[in-house]
Amino acid sequence: MVETFTRPVWRSFTQKFIGNAAEWVRSGGCAVVWRPAKGGPAAWLLLPLDDEGGTDAMPEPAYWAMLAVYLEKYKRIARGAAKGLATVRVARSYEHEVEHWCERDSKYAEPTREISLDCTTCAACCIKNRVVLDREDLARLAGTDRPELTKKPYVRTEKGVKLLALDQKTGACVHLTDKLCGIYERRPDNCRWFPAATEPCLIARREEFGWED
Repeated sequence: MVETFTRPVWRSFTQKFIGNAAEWVRSGGCAVVWRPAKGGPAAWLLLPLDDEGGTDAMPEPAYWAMLAVYLEKYKRIARGAAKGLATVRVARSYEHEVEHWCERDSKYAEPTREISLDCTTCAACCIKNRVVLDREDLARLAGTDRPELTKKPYVRTEKGVKLLALDQKTGACVHLTDKLCGIYERRPDNCRWFPAATEPCLIARREEFGWED
């Protein structure tokens, strides 16, 4: 089923143009601001927040963009042109990724864009993933009729953590058949919460199929 999502468009700015970057973010987009640093300019994300602050106040696409480059905490800017927005430095090893987002989106003129996706023809997020199973997930998988779903070959263990198993040849989740989930009603919370059209989704589509938005 095709669904339409609205996602932020990324732009790259230097610190000199922080006012322009802030205006872009307040209009619905997201920005990478390059600030002077030892070893050359460093990338900082500039992201929206509402008046309350806190992680729950950050729009989902922006928050998942942070997670895509392994960031969880940010600083709320207290003064200046970007007052009230969130910022966080990107690790050097992930600067190439946020640069790519800006290059990919350079063809879009507006701060947001609509994207239509059909997850049933994609399933990129079900390949080479790392779905952690907690106690509630395992209980849901087993239910009253499928206790085998909580054991091999459906579950793997890494350093004491239980995960959904992957096909050794394809890297796909063992429950994936013809791009459809075989345990959809029982699927773990990590699968339920994974949001389409966010950067982790777009990265998975690019890495698995070479698809770019």
